[in-house]
Amino acid sequence: MKTFYKILAFKIEAYDYFLFKEDLKNNFKDYLLIKFNPHSITKVVIDTKNKSNRAGFYFSSNYIRNRMIYYIFYPIIFIIDFIKIFFYLKSVCSKKEFEYFFTDNTYTCVAFILLSFNKKVKIIYASHDWLAGTSGKGIWSKIGKNVIFVFFDYIECRFSYLVLNHTEILQKKRNEYWKHNIFNQKIYYPNIKLNKKDTNLNNKKKRNIIFLGLVRDESGLPDVIKVISKYDSKIKLKIVGTINKKTNILIKNNKLEKIVNIAGFQERKNFESFFQDCFCGLCLVVNDSSYTNNTIPSKIIDYLQYGIPIIATSNLGYTSNLIKENKIGIIIDKDLKDLEYAINNLYKNFQTYNNSIKMFFNGYNKTDIKEIFK
Repeated sequence: MKTFYKILAFKIEAYDYFLFKEDLKNNFKDYLLIKFNPHSITKVVIDTKNKSNRAGFYFSSNYIRNRMIYYIFYPIIFIIDFIKIFFYLKSVCSKKEFEYFFTDNTYTCVAFILLSFNKKVKIIYASHDWLAGTSGKGIWSKIGKNVIFVFFDYIECRFSYLVLNHTEILQKKRNEYWKHNIFNQKIYYPNIKLNKKDTNLNNKKKRNIIFLGLVRDESGLPDVIKVISKYDSKIKLKIVGTINKKTNILIKNNKLEKIVNIAGFQERKNFESFFQDCFCGLCLVVNDSSYTNNTIPSKIIDYLQYGIPIIATSNLGYTSNLIKENKIGIIIDKDLKDLEYAINNLYKNFQTYNNSIKMFFNGYNKTDIKEIFK
C-alpha cells in the first residue's frame, strides 16, 4: 500500500526557500520537500512521514570546475543531470502518492511529468523567467533558450494544473508566444521579508559592496574595482560566488586581494554573516544581448531581504523599474559612467535607501500558499 502525501515540492534553494519551507510547515501536515541546489547536494530535507534521511545527489557543476570544459560538453552534461533528476524523483516517489507536485525548476517539471504521466497528480510549475527570443553567449546558450526551453515550457504548461508566473510581464510574454492557449495561470508573489537583524547596524560598520552569483564578463566588476581602489581600502568588494578569468587576472596582476574578498558560493544559512556589513549590492549588466529582463534576478531579492540598496543598470527591464519606482537603489546606464557617483551616494545615504526598502516590504503582498494548494 502506498503512503499518501498532499504535497511533493522540489524547491530551488533561492531567496524564498526558507520562508517556503516555513509556510509548508505551518499550513500542511503531510508533505515531502526536496531542496535543489546546483552548487551543493540536492536531497530530501523534510519527509513528514519518514524521519530517515534519503541520500541525495550532486549536479555535474560540482565536479567540473573548468568553465571551458563545462561549456564544450554541456549538451552531455545537461542530459546526465536531467537523468539524475528523473531517477531521483523516481526513487522518492516509490511507494508514495501525492496530490500536488510543486517545482520552480524547468527541467524538473518535465522529468516529473514523464514520471507521472496518466497519474492524477496536480502539477504546479512556478516559472521564474521567460527565455524564448533572448540571445545568449555561444551556440549552446542560444539553443537552450530558444529551442530546449520552448519545448520544455510547452510540455510544462500543457500538462500542469497551474502555472505560476513571477511577474505580469512574464505571463504576458508566455501568452504572446503561446497564442490561444488554455493554460491555467496565476501571478505569483513568493513569500519574502526583511531580515530585521541586519537593518539596524551602525552605518559606520557597513563599508563593503557585495556581488552575489557567477561573475561574467558583462558583470562590470573591473569598473567597480577601479572605483573602490581610490578609497585606500576604506571600501571593499565581497564576491559571494565564482569569478571569471578576466576579473581573476585583474585582481592578481594588481595585487588587489586586500580590497576584493572572493568567498565562493556559500550556503544560504551563512548569508547573514556575509551581508551584514554591506551598504550596496550589485546587479550590473553591460551587455544587452546576454540578459533576459522579464523577471527579478534572485540576487536582487537577496540584497533587499538584508536591507541592502542596489546599484543596477537601466537595461534590466522589470527590475530596473522596480528599483527606480520604489527608490531602493540607484539605476545607472550600462556604460557605468555614473558608477562612482552611485557608490558614493549609497555609502553616504545608506539609511535613506534602507528606509525605502522597509517601506517596500511593508507594502508587499505575498501569495497565500493555501491558495496554491487548495
